[in-house]
Amino acid sequence: MPLATATIPLSGSVSGNIDLRDLRRGIVAISVPVITSGDLFIQGGFDTTSANFTRLLQPPMDGPTSGYLRFAVGAGSCAIPWPANLRVPEFIRLETSVPQAVARAFSVLFN
Repeated sequence: MPLATATIPLSGSVSGNIDLRDLRRGIVAISVPVITSGDLFIQGGFDTTSANFTRLLQPPMDGPTSGYLRFAVGAGSCAIPWPANLRVPEFIRLETSVPQAVARAFSVLFN
């Protein structure tokens, strides 16, 4: 299975871009390393312009969306199975709600 790595830098809270254009299949899971603390958000964009990246919303189930797509990862060291029905734009970034005390490398697994 293909794997992409996204790093959140020291004192940062947003990773670099993950290019999904050549990955015709979907995301399977995100491996979260031990992190300082916080929640994990997913940002999406249709090009690599930083100003165009925005947090993704929860997909609506039976009504309006219920806020940002957020995973409560706490201190990390966990794996997040990706929701099967969730489609994402051509580029994504990972965002933590708390700046990280050291650089953190996340792995994104594709099928």
